[in-house]
Amino acid sequence: MAHNTILKILNISKRFGDKYALRNISLNIYEREIFCLIGPSGAGKTTLLRLINMLETPNSGKIFFRDIELTSLKENKKIEIRRKMSLVFQKPVLFNTTVFNNVAYGLFIRKIEPKIIKEKVREVLSLVGLSEFEKKNALKLSGGEAQRVALARSIVVDPEILLLDEPTANLDPANVAIVEEIISKIQRENKTTVIMATHNMHQARRLAHRVAFLLNGELIEVGVTEEIFEKPKCKEKAVNFLELLSGETHSVYTGISIVYKNFILQDFEKTRVTFKILTKNEIEEYIATSEPFDKAGAYGIQGYGSQFIEKINGCYFNVMGFPVNNFYNLLKQIEGK
Repeated sequence: MAHNTILKILNISKRFGDKYALRNISLNIYEREIFCLIGPSGAGKTTLLRLINMLETPNSGKIFFRDIELTSLKENKKIEIRRKMSLVFQKPVLFNTTVFNNVAYGLFIRKIEPKIIKEKVREVLSLVGLSEFEKKNALKLSGGEAQRVALARSIVVDPEILLLDEPTANLDPANVAIVEEIISKIQRENKTTVIMATHNMHQARRLAHRVAFLLNGELIEVGVTEEIFEKPKCKEKAVNFLELLSGETHSVYTGISIVYKNFILQDFEKTRVTFKILTKNEIEEYIATSEPFDKAGAYGIQGYGSQFIEKINGCYFNVMGFPVNNFYNLLKQIEGK
């Protein structure tokens, strides 16, 4: 992969009132990579995307797109540069018209020839698996279909940078898999630089070439994905990231439970999880039978088939999402507690 810098962020800070959303953030983002911003709500991920797209103005610092400083551009120049980027929000906003017209909108306003518009729209609808939806009203689509239309509308204009703000947060697992494949294909075939904000650490690990970990508006760590997950330089703050999820609910791909000391992520509906702090009495109440089932150190629960556990930064991830009481007892047995 080429390591030419397409976006340079230098000491960016953004404040809303007296509260800093971002403080002294510096990053280089390379051409043709998938770069993930991870961190809990309020970490500053969305704010950073909006700053890159020039929807917000920083209080201090500079952002460069190639050699062009974005933070001091006049409005007409901002529009010119913004057309080299596309931003897809967590909740897609579609027009009350056909899927074709929604996807073609960016080409219409760029005054592209109708014949070319038709070709490009049909090409991207095929890419996102919606070729048969061309004439359907966009407001009658399912959530997953609507998000794919939003993606198609963003990539039909051939952006150099694709900005994604939690693009799968409200989708079911089947549509998550489809959207993730589309993102990978866009980067691989179109050579597009993708910058994506996500809560889903497993998603970041699956898709990203590099990851930046944000916490309370500060950049904790940035690096190659496997290094961030396997050998973080700041393990204490990585664990704090899990603890800060307390009380929040998140979408996940297959259902995830996370245990660290007396903290546990409970899996209620396969794709929704809620963080809870357990009392000592609650911990002692969990009873289950478990046994190892292969030499790789993975474990199975009797009656639940082959379940897999992954250990990252001292935390265990139940990547198949089986009942949390069984999971917790299994971990106690693994740890010899």
